[in-house]
Amino acid sequence: MSQRLLLLILVLFYGFMACAEYKEPPANYGSGSLNFEWLYFNYYGDVANSSYNDVLNGPYDFVLTKDGKSLMVIDTANLTTYTVKIFTKNNFSNFTVFNPSPLLKPHSLDQIGANDFVFAPDLNNGSPLVFSLQSQFSTYNPPSPLSTTLGVYYDERQSTLYVSDSFQSRVLAFNISNTTSPYLLRLYGKTNINDTTFSIENASSSNMGFPQHSRVDCEGNLWGTDAGFGRTLRYPAGSTEPDLLWGQPNYTTTLRQISPNIMFGPSDIVFNKKCSIAYVLDVGRILRFKAPFFSFQPADGVLGSSGFGAVG
Repeated sequence: MSQRLLLLILVLFYGFMACAEYKEPPANYGSGSLNFEWLYFNYYGDVANSSYNDVLNGPYDFVLTKDGKSLMVIDTANLTTYTVKIFTKNNFSNFTVFNPSPLLKPHSLDQIGANDFVFAPDLNNGSPLVFSLQSQFSTYNPPSPLSTTLGVYYDERQSTLYVSDSFQSRVLAFNISNTTSPYLLRLYGKTNINDTTFSIENASSSNMGFPQHSRVDCEGNLWGTDAGFGRTLRYPAGSTEPDLLWGQPNYTTTLRQISPNIMFGPSDIVFNKKCSIAYVLDVGRILRFKAPFFSFQPADGVLGSSGFGAVG
């Protein structure tokens, strides 16, 4: 079994979890203290603590719209039929379908305007990015074809779209201030845009392995979850060389453990409004980190497991 396929199976097994509506957690929290609003999806389409398991078949990615009224979910049935479903806040028993006819197996999405969205492809090497602008569709073919994307993130402050091209172990940053003529700004995880390989032995500060969701913090730094190498990286604004590392003791080590400062396969990161607290999703648990941030920092809180050394 290839390394890429094994990593994908692990990700799908543990499922995709994300926070759809955010409220500040209590100062001390742990397993079972869910007194703030998180929405969990797993690969099999269940919604935690709900009876609507038949509504979703296999959700891949979702975004809470900027007005806070709707949730857009990319849903798939057996990895063959892909549908974009729109749910009204607090009502998951009914949904409308966003017409996906121009989209070929969309895997990731984000909102880039009041009624504008971007979609990235799944398992279709060479598929373009698709923009939906006021319900009018346009496409963009990057200078290097995309493979499987496991996350897109739009930073409206810089009009920059970050695309995690996971199966090719890289993150691409595009300027989309003009969606009719986007262009590549920066390449993360590779020094050569034509290098799309992955090997567990090649962990370094310049390489990524199976990156998933990326986010930009209040200071413009990019944070990337690097699942293949079991770590989370921070890149200073405008730089493609990381200056901070979580989850591993150094850039060339790939330990596979479950502990406060070792990550197994992180897949997402979010911040509170002041960016003083970060939450990292790591295979069945959510780790909390408090500023000031530093390399090899141990998490000070865990959610979703019985302790730092347990999964689920």
